[in-house]
Amino acid sequence: MLRIIRTGVYAIAIQNRKLLLIQQHKGLYKDVWDLPGGAIEFGEKPEQALQRELLEETHMEFEELRFLDHFTTLHQVPKPNEPREPYEFHRLGLIYAVVGVREAKALPAHAAMTYRWWDLKELSGVPITSFVEYALERGYFG
Repeated sequence: MLRIIRTGVYAIAIQNRKLLLIQQHKGLYKDVWDLPGGAIEFGEKPEQALQRELLEETHMEFEELRFLDHFTTLHQVPKPNEPREPYEFHRLGLIYAVVGVREAKALPAHAAMTYRWWDLKELSGVPITSFVEYALERGYFG
């Protein structure tokens, strides 16, 4: 069986007691709310990757970041409607608190992802990734 591992960086951004989440549009986490972030590209430092990912997904940038934790997930991914075989997906996430989040200047009006600032009370019953669940359990949202 094919095995894929991805190391990524993920942001915990809180403003006005609300948490910034993105909604995935495809793949394993389709229609699920997740921390903004993604894969570290070859040669990137984690901080650079997080700045790039946040900009690509939400058209926002941040002033500072602080490493909080790391978390891993392992999934068996079936592919019943595709010619590709099922595979195992191992995701290692480096989780950072980011502050000073603001909209970037001189970018198109639409971000690559749907994003929203969530009040934590609103998340009950909302489909969220295990990374968001982990961060909630650890109390990283205040």
